[in-house]
Amino acid sequence: MNRRSYALGAIASLAVLLSSAQVALAQVHAPPPHSSQTAPTQPLDVTPEAAAHAKAASPPTSDVEVELAQLELSDVEKITEDALEIYGFAAFSYVNVVSANRQVINQFIAKEGSFYIGDLNLYLRKQIAEQWRTLVELRVTYAPNGRVLGDGTIENNQSYDQGNFGRPVNWGGVNIERAWVEYDLLPQLTVQAGAFLTPYGIWNVDHGMPAIISITRPYVMNEQIFPERQAGIQLYGMHTMGEYALGYHATVSNGRGYFDQFRDLDETKAFGARLQFHTPWLGSLRFGVSAYQGRFVDRESDYTKLNPKTGVVDNVTPKGVRYDEFAYGFDILQEWRGLRVQAELVGHSVGYLDGRRQADAAGFRPDTYSIGGYVLVGYRFSSLWNMMPYGTYQRYRREETSQAAVFSSLENYQVGLNFRPVPTLVLKVQWGQSWIPGAKRLVVDDMLNTIGAQVTWVF
Repeated sequence: MNRRSYALGAIASLAVLLSSAQVALAQVHAPPPHSSQTAPTQPLDVTPEAAAHAKAASPPTSDVEVELAQLELSDVEKITEDALEIYGFAAFSYVNVVSANRQVINQFIAKEGSFYIGDLNLYLRKQIAEQWRTLVELRVTYAPNGRVLGDGTIENNQSYDQGNFGRPVNWGGVNIERAWVEYDLLPQLTVQAGAFLTPYGIWNVDHGMPAIISITRPYVMNEQIFPERQAGIQLYGMHTMGEYALGYHATVSNGRGYFDQFRDLDETKAFGARLQFHTPWLGSLRFGVSAYQGRFVDRESDYTKLNPKTGVVDNVTPKGVRYDEFAYGFDILQEWRGLRVQAELVGHSVGYLDGRRQADAAGFRPDTYSIGGYVLVGYRFSSLWNMMPYGTYQRYRREETSQAAVFSSLENYQVGLNFRPVPTLVLKVQWGQSWIPGAKRLVVDDMLNTIGAQVTWVF
């Protein structure tokens, strides 16, 4: 290689480093984007409908690009075309659950009022090209530290920090919440591949805690009636008709199981769909219907076994636990001036395959169903830190499992105040009461009273 080639290579490397430094500085000083229309964290959720219309503007040609072009380095192009966006949110909470029957209920809920960081989510987003986008969301968590084990002991993940003279440190984990790349096939149709949030309802899409009005999601929305996320392919888009719009989604994924994010244990794919109709009625009124059909599989790994009749080593695939499931949901969202009314109803049915039922303390689980829903009403004022008083009511009838020996249904109502002193910070205080209709003997007439407070912010 001659001196000119070495010089060109050195200049190209320096240009790349300078470009990376400029991008990094831009990320440090640029505030995270947000929309004041719905919640201070609309970019955190990056709903498919929003992403479909988010077209990044091309930045002006930089000095680095001009210099590389003059050097005829055609293999290094558009280094600074679009910066990588790094942002996220965190939530700090205090929650105390008080029960009259602590001996029983504290097997499921901590009896101590405690402070904790419940959510710390990081986002990486980039406009790769004019029609290509990518998003990665990671949640940093303390889990599995503090998990209650089968013998009643609490898992202690304390280890030793080799980089700090062996001093004790508690380690946690990182969850891949989302990681996808998408391409605009048509103005009204986008294809997305990777790990994505299941497109159903309201709460599962309003994913970031700053976008959630209350301190916690309704109990039924955390019960995984629909899978919270899937690994597969999603087609989505929106067709507008004047002031009306129709959003649509179709998904195919691995289905459900304990390893569904990276393995389909029986190669039976799951399918889902959603339709969402937007109207200008009474400000803004939206209807949605969602469905999901798949198979849950839990089995041991394949193994080999000698066939005594043939003398051949056969490969054996354990059948394990398998059931077909169907989930459906309906949702409605009304926004008029400061008023917000939202409601969801979700249901789930389970049908086990022959000889593949799951065993628990009560025997073998039967074919069953779950159904539940909630209603939330709130009003956002333009004063007092944009205060929103709100109330929710929910009811849930759970599937028949061994826990049904304690309870099989739940009712709850909550009241609270939500404040937004600045667009990227939310303060919440909340009180709620839960009871168990038709409770079993151990928890009959028991009430759970919950008080909580939370500060959640975007960074």
